[in-house]
Amino acid sequence: MNYLRNHEMFQDVKIFQGTKLVDERGIFRKPFFGDDLVEILGEIKEVIVTTTKKNFFRGLHFQLPPRDMNKLVTCIDGSVVDFFVDLRRSSATYGQIGKLNLNSDSLESILIPKGFAHGLVSTEESSTIVYLQSENFDNNLDSGINITSFGDAIDIEKINFSEKDKNLQSLLDFKSPWA
Repeated sequence: MNYLRNHEMFQDVKIFQGTKLVDERGIFRKPFFGDDLVEILGEIKEVIVTTTKKNFFRGLHFQLPPRDMNKLVTCIDGSVVDFFVDLRRSSATYGQIGKLNLNSDSLESILIPKGFAHGLVSTEESSTIVYLQSENFDNNLDSGINITSFGDAIDIEKINFSEKDKNLQSLLDFKSPWA
């Protein structure tokens, strides 16, 4: 994979650069590739595609151990602000939130490692995201943290939430299973 850099605040959150070829036929895009893809992500168990409407927030979601997962995320259409929170108790960045703008023109992807919550908000009428996940989804271990735990982390005037995301627990109420 084309490793670019670590996130400036979270050393375990990694940012990668994809590649794109445009010709008379259209566009050929490779967001994830290379021999080290499995080494970086782990086993790939699911590929998920989501489309999100403008100003809708998805997250902050994660899956609890023993089915916790690494996620490799890219935006293939539109633009999103991608959010992540370190939930590892012994980490110097425990409980802190980070973000990265992802869009279909930048070709960047972000690795969200185990022990992090993840969410995003679409900043265009519609945005499509592709996730590679290292574990199968398990509804019994699905969990999340309410983004409102982080004050004004989302600086968008009108934000919309699903009922599920409105009712997520606060960071203060969450008992992290990650050391």
